[in-house]
Parts: sequence; structure tokens; C-alpha cells
Amino acid sequence: MQEPEGIETARLLPPVGANAPFGLHLLLDVSGESRERSPFVRLSESDDLARVFLAAVKGDDGTLLELCALKLMPDAWPDGVTPGALDMTNRDLEDRWDREKSRLVDLRALSSHFPRLIRLDAPAGKTADRLPPLLYSRAGRSFFVPPCPGCRSPLSLCRDEAWLARTGLPSFASSRERFVWCESCAKGPGAPTVYTTSRISTPGATVRSATDLLDDLGHALREVWTEEEATALVGTETAKAVRSLPAAAAGGASARDLFTPLTFYGSPFLVTVAAPLDLEALADALGGRPWEEFEVRSAGTGGGLPTRWAWLVRAPAPTRRLLFAEESSGLDAVEIFFLKLTAFRQILEGLIDYYRAAGRPHLDLHPRHLLFELSGAGDGLPLFWTFQARIHGLAAAAVTLPAPGSPSVVLPGQGLAIPYAAPEIQEFRLAGYRPCELVFTDLDEDGTGSRRFRLRGRVSDAYGLYPSPQPRDTIFLSVPDPTLDLGFTGLAVRATPGEIRSDEAAFASDLVALEENGLRRLRLALGTKIPGARYRVFPDFGTPSDLHALGVSLLRLLLRNDGQDVAAVLRAADRLTREVAALGPGEARRNVTLATLLKRVPDAAPVFSKTQIFWGHDDRRADRPNAVPETLWERAVLLALRLVTRVAGFSVAASPADFDPLFREEKLERIVPEVVSLLAELHSLLFERQSVHLEIQQVLAEIQESERLSEARP
Repeated sequence: MQEPEGIETARLLPPVGANAPFGLHLLLDVSGESRERSPFVRLSESDDLARVFLAAVKGDDGTLLELCALKLMPDAWPDGVTPGALDMTNRDLEDRWDREKSRLVDLRALSSHFPRLIRLDAPAGKTADRLPPLLYSRAGRSFFVPPCPGCRSPLSLCRDEAWLARTGLPSFASSRERFVWCESCAKGPGAPTVYTTSRISTPGATVRSATDLLDDLGHALREVWTEEEATALVGTETAKAVRSLPAAAAGGASARDLFTPLTFYGSPFLVTVAAPLDLEALADALGGRPWEEFEVRSAGTGGGLPTRWAWLVRAPAPTRRLLFAEESSGLDAVEIFFLKLTAFRQILEGLIDYYRAAGRPHLDLHPRHLLFELSGAGDGLPLFWTFQARIHGLAAAAVTLPAPGSPSVVLPGQGLAIPYAAPEIQEFRLAGYRPCELVFTDLDEDGTGSRRFRLRGRVSDAYGLYPSPQPRDTIFLSVPDPTLDLGFTGLAVRATPGEIRSDEAAFASDLVALEENGLRRLRLALGTKIPGARYRVFPDFGTPSDLHALGVSLLRLLLRNDGQDVAAVLRAADRLTREVAALGPGEARRNVTLATLLKRVPDAAPVFSKTQIFWGHDDRRADRPNAVPETLWERAVLLALRLVTRVAGFSVAASPADFDPLFREEKLERIVPEVVSLLAELHSLLFERQSVHLEIQQVLAEIQESERLSEARP
């Protein structure tokens, strides 16, 4: 398609001047040309470990081939981005990117419910997977690798561990600190200079900031290099703009207005086909929210369309949105219900595919990770009959705790999306490392002569163990005092079943290899309090955490509109949950109906009414036709309640630990037939029984007309 009017881009890959028939362009936020805002359209800020920008694959004639999402590392890590002792190094973070790309390739081979990865060829014919340090020139609308202000060589990310150690700078591989350098100047006779976004100083090198780099570069372009040299390095328009700066800016400070770092250090990157609607926007649009009412927003606010992207999903005509327009039969409500359940089914199927491929829960399901492509424009079907769910947030992985013989734990995503995050995930994010009283009570040797031992003891917290550990959870014990010389500073253990109290738990470790010196000291320490000990509970997260997110997503699809938000729906759901729990275990819970619950809580009935399927207040009026059968509506709402709650005999999962670790997707697969059955009945109502309904309506109309004529006769 031709690029719409008002959309502007800057070519990123291959670099300008490369002989390529198409390239990757970054879309520019023209409204951000005020210098205070980023010139790029940002799609997501939900992950502390990534930035996502709107990009496009374009032909050399300006033809727009595909809208994309470009995912990059951030230039600065937020404080507290990783949990306690699990600090991730630069090497860990890069490995995480490699895992995500590999997982994405595997998932796409298995299922269509995941992002479509776009591979880009580097000039040498290899697949490009990393960007160098890049600055964007507002004047030239182009990207360039910043040259060294001293010698004009390209700056790069410093990975030379020996050089970093000699100059007293932190290691690249074993820390999160990063430095941009000119290798030739740094290893020359003069004092080396590096640039960083961190606040670090060392006598071995001059450490300057990111803004200092822009100042130094502006000064060199204006005062040091010839016009020809500057043009060769940054392009004609950029060089001309720098040289036209006022004389007062000769020091280069105003160069900050001309240059914007895209990736200060360089970055691995992922490019996937962009999906224009998240779950929030899709649900609202399906419910009838007009396009013009959508907030054109920057990323991270939710519920709207990205800046300068609204044109992509504007329907050419209202008839392209639904098959059944508003009519006296009320079948448009059935169609909306069908489409919203279809979106839920796609999410469910994609999640099952993820479990099968990854062997672990997702743990980060929320609207910004549930995106929808509108892939059928122009194929003759209405807009909302062609959407396809894509599940994002695939970077979470099993992490090995820093302890001898430690098991792997699965951590939820870095963000905390309330109310989609399950209570146990919220607890985990709120609970850091806590001080504890730690006592080792026994050592069990494995009996093979391998000098491996199982450590037993007790851990207690006067304020209560938080979160309360379960037998399958991992408790990480931190023993930081090096004077103890036990041979380890961390130990992973599990609470002993039947010996867990609110403030104390007995524990046992897996088999741990101990050196003679550490073993001797540990035996001397048996029965005594270990000083300075801390603990953190790493729950064995499983299917129930994702079931909660699924339940909230279904409630969001069915019941959120311009008159009530998800928080209000969840408050009403909590009241119904208490009524379910009051029924007691057994048949009463298993067979309870929504109508029964609403009789007990009558003021909650409007919250769960089938009229809530519509976005607008006028569509929810009492006399507005709505052909959704009450029985089907109740089944869908009850399914959402069973997913989001934890009540034995009623909910799909009775507790966070209610899942089979050897068959994690079992509870997900169990609800698929319910959803498929609902969809089949709605599809039949829309397409297979419509003629019968019309015949019945026609007969009833004839009877009513006959009765009217009879009453009119004298």
C-alpha cells in the first residue's frame, strides 16, 4: 500500500546509500518535533528490559509493505529491575534476547498465535541481529554511528574485559554497566575517554555522559572537522545544520537539539509484524466504540491507538465492521458476543501452544501482551471477522538461583499488570529479601561417598513468612557473612510438608557438595543462629496464575464499557465468590448458577447483565433488542468467574498450587470444550437458525395482525 499522508519515516536498515530494494524504517512522531519529545513512535513501555518502536518495511519507491514492531534494549536500566540476588549481567541480558528470538522461531513453527518474526539481511548477506550505537539526526532525518570526536573512527560498545579491568571500570560480562569507546584512541598513548549513561568515575579513564557525547560531537563537527569531513561522517543536511548553529553554541550544547540517541550502546533487536489493537482496544471496538472516540495515545497508557497509527484501523465503512448491523432481531449482540469469545478462544489456544513448546507458564498475560492483527482487510469479510491474536511477552524464562545444586525457578515478567497479575504474582513482586532467623539442625549424607549432603533446618520470620511457602516452592536463603566460610553464600531449600507455620518452616535442601573446611564449620554451626541471614520465597508458579489472567481478560471482553470498568466488575465478582464459598463444598458449588448467585446479591445483577456486551450507553437501554440467550451468557460469565477465583469445587483451580507439574496445560485444555461449545451454539444461532427465526417472527406477526383486525371489527 502507499504510505498514508502525514506518515513520515527514517530509514534504519540497511543504511542510507546501500543498494537494497527495501529496508526497515522507523516511523516518526511528527508531533514530537518540539525537541522535548522523542521523534519515534513508541509502542510499549511495559517491560523494563525492552523498548518497542513502530517501524515499517518499505520498498525503495516508498511503498509500505508491512508495519512492524522494533524491539530494542533500553539505554539505561531502571533501579530494581531484577530481583535481589538474581541480578542480571549484560551477558545474562543478551542471552535472554537470544532465548527470546529462538523461542519465537520455535513458537511460530508450532502455532499462528505468536508474533511473525521478520528477518533482515545485513549488507554482507548474513542475518542482521544487532544494531551499532546510533544517533538520529532531526535535520537529516537519518541515523548514523557516532564518530569519535577525536579521531573520527566509529564508536562502539566496549567488551574488552582486560582493558576495563586495567582502567578500573566494571566488567561488561559480570555487571550491567556499559561503556561506549573508540578502541583506537583508548589503546593509544593519550588518556582514554569513554561515554556512559551511568554515574561512574575512575582515575584510569575520563568517563563522560551521553549528553557530553552530543556536545563533544557537535563541537567537533562545527569547530574541528572540515565541511567535507563532517559531510562524509553525518551527511550533508546534518553537517549543514550543525554549522548553522549560533556562534554562542560553538561549545556544542545545542547539538543536543539536533541529535537523539536511538540506541546509545547498540543493541540486539527483534522485528515482528505489528498488531494494531491490544485486548483493550479490540474489546472496545467490538462493543461498538466509534473509532473517533479512541484516544490517540503514546505507548503504555492502554486502551487507545498508538500515535500516528489510527489511520491503519479506521474502517472504510460501518458495514465492514460487523455482518449484522443494529436491527430489530438483536442478532448484532449475538455477533459481538461470538467475536469476543473468539478472541478469548484464540488467546486460550495460543497459551496452550506456549505451554507445550516452553514447558512452563507464561505469567505475564495482560492487554499489552495480547495483540490482534486485522489481517483480512480487502478479502471481502467484515473487519472484525478477520482478526488474529498474537501472544507477546515471551522472554520470561527459567532461572537458576545462585546456589550450589540449585533448581531452576520460573519468574514472572518484570512488570506488574494489575488486575491481570494473579495474587501470588503480586505478592512475589511486593516481597523482596527479608531478614530471618536461620538455624541448621542436621546434615544427611547421601551414602555414596561423594561428599554430598542434604541440609536441614528451620527458617523463621517474626513478622510472618511472606509469602507463605508451600512444599513445592523454593526458599532461597542468603548467607552473606564471608567469615562463616561455609563454602556457599546462598542455599535453595523447600519447606517440609506438615511443618509449615505462619512464622516458621522446617526445610530441607537438595543434595549439596561440600568441601571439608565448609563441612567442618557447618557441623560446628548446627543448632546455632546464622548471623545476617535473609530469605526470599520463589513460588512454584503454575497454571492457576495464568488462569487468573485469562479470567480477568474474559471479564474485560464481556463486561467493560463506557459505564463500568474492570475494577468494578472484579469487586462485584468478589462478592459473588463469597456467596459461592458460603454454599459449602459439594454439589451446591458445582451446580450453582449465575441466576442463583445474583438472587443472593441482587444489586450486582446489572454488572453482569448481557446488555454490558455493548460499549455505548444507548445500546444498553432496556428496550434495545438483544438476542443473546440468557443460558449462553450465564455460561460464559460463570466460566470467567471460575477462572478468576480460587474456590474448591467451583473454580478451575482451587489454589496457586492446584496443577499437575508434569501436565501443566491440563486445566487449560479442560476449558477448551466449554468455549468451543459456546461458540458453536452462537454460530448456529447466527447462521443456521436465522431463517427459522424469521419464519417464526413472520407467523407471529400474521397472528398479531389477525388479532388486531378481529378486535377492530364491530
